[in-house]
Amino acid sequence: MMRVLSLLLSVTLWIALSFDGSWAQTQTHPCEPTDLLICGTGDSQRLFRRLAEAFEHIHPEIQINVPMSIGSSGGIKAVAAGKCDFGRVARPLNDKEKRYGLYYLAIAQAPVVFVANESVEGITDLSEEEVVGIYSGTITDWQKLGGTAGKIYVANREKGDASRSVIEEKVPAFNEIESFAGKIIYTTPETIAIIVKHEGTVGYTNLTQIEHHEGLKVFTFADVAPTTDHIQAGRYPLLIPLGLVWSEGLGSAGREFLKFLSSPEAREVMFEHGTVPISNGS
Repeated sequence: MMRVLSLLLSVTLWIALSFDGSWAQTQTHPCEPTDLLICGTGDSQRLFRRLAEAFEHIHPEIQINVPMSIGSSGGIKAVAAGKCDFGRVARPLNDKEKRYGLYYLAIAQAPVVFVANESVEGITDLSEEEVVGIYSGTITDWQKLGGTAGKIYVANREKGDASRSVIEEKVPAFNEIESFAGKIIYTTPETIAIIVKHEGTVGYTNLTQIEHHEGLKVFTFADVAPTTDHIQAGRYPLLIPLGLVWSEGLGSAGREFLKFLSSPEAREVMFEHGTVPISNGS
């Protein structure tokens, strides 16, 4: 009889501990995981957060998380490793990345713009020659460009960055600079933060990341403003493709989000953020 009671007590205790352990785990992680995780470049971080909000309004049963930047390459690797549903990218897959067997979709074109701290006065446009002069270090004072006197501090991006690659392609002399002035910054959000914080600083980024951002001054480039009309007319030359990559095993929530990206609601969000939708995903 004592052995039976002892056995019953042991079983009861095991059930209680199992329940308590499960309950404790639930309390330690009170938030359910999101249905979709879209990681990658900072170039489209703000745009995809707004797209996620619009999508969730239509599909409240699906939640989307758009975390901070890990770069286009980081997003591609994360998807290939099964850590993210989508990868935010600001360029197509390169030859090495195509071996992962991922799908790629460009959804919009975003203008790359040169920006400066709001302390820079008297200048509204930068020409190709002036950009090369600034980044090569041959122009070091804003006064030489017609602005108020003050040292030019230069924020640059790493080789391979999407915005830098576009500038190198469209401004050949930029690509020929042997020794760059300033410092290399490795993410879009950090680039913007540094320019906002330090007077006299100039850099470049895509327009979607700085819309309505205080503390920044956006330049026209070669006397052309980065407007939707100029982009559609082919007049503004500095453009990067914003898109997504995903793997073969994409679930139903992901397929719904892909369908949403070609909807009128999504196109409206893209236009509102200074990008031009790519109608057929090409």
